[in-house]
Amino acid sequence: MDNSEGRWKSFSLVNGSAYGGLIGNPTTFVSYIRELLKEDSRLISNDYRKLLFTENHLNNEKTTGCSYLGLKKN
Repeated sequence: MDNSEGRWKSFSLVNGSAYGGLIGNPTTFVSYIRELLKEDSRLISNDYRKLLFTENHLNNEKTTGCSYLGLKKN
């Protein structure tokens, strides 16, 4: 994504075999994060948003303490 669309600013994706990530400034990411956290987000469905914040499990069913977003459980 390298063009702005409406009031949304673009950001660059970085992918490689050992990593994945985003390159941008904090102001840009705040807009995306705010939209991701909203109920009825324009970016993702409520079901997918819930999945992003659900704790991961290992193959042996043990919990990891982190969600898909890498957020640690308190």
